[in-house]
Amino acid sequence: MSLWDALRMNMMISYQELVRTFLNKHPMFECGYPPESHFFL
Repeated sequence: MSLWDALRMNMMISYQELVRTFLNKHPMFECGYPPESHFFL
């Protein structure tokens, strides 16, 4: 795995965590979950 792949994966996971935190505070936005998230579940 290249450095770019590792960095991109880290950014995607960080984005997922931000969205999850946002959804925990604002449950009305559940439909806005990013489509990339299922790769990390």
